[in-house]
Amino acid sequence: MATLCRAYTSEQDADAAVDRLLSAAGHSGREAMGSFAGADGARRRGGFSDVDRETVTTYRAGVRRVRVASHHNLERMLVDAGLDEASARADVDALHRGRVLVLVQSAMGVDELARVIDG
Repeated sequence: MATLCRAYTSEQDADAAVDRLLSAAGHSGREAMGSFAGADGARRRGGFSDVDRETVTTYRAGVRRVRVASHHNLERMLVDAGLDEASARADVDALHRGRVLVLVQSAMGVDELARVIDG
């Protein structure tokens, strides 16, 4: 199984990459999802006192699930997915600098996966 991790400067860019990946898998459940904070372009980042925490969003079978994760658990998740410890640490540091990570595990080959996620 191929594993790929990319860092994006905004949630919109990361969401677009995920949409491309879900479309390549045959369907996307994102269109039917509602929104808490308004239209895509109008959403602000943060809220509820702008707590510094990370969330992990998974898309199993096209269904979006979100959970809160600690910094340690994020690094461990990246290592468990196949990244080396230095890369995992650098990716978690990127989160602290405001980046958004997309971690993909797929039966696609890594080259095909990179083409899809990069558009």
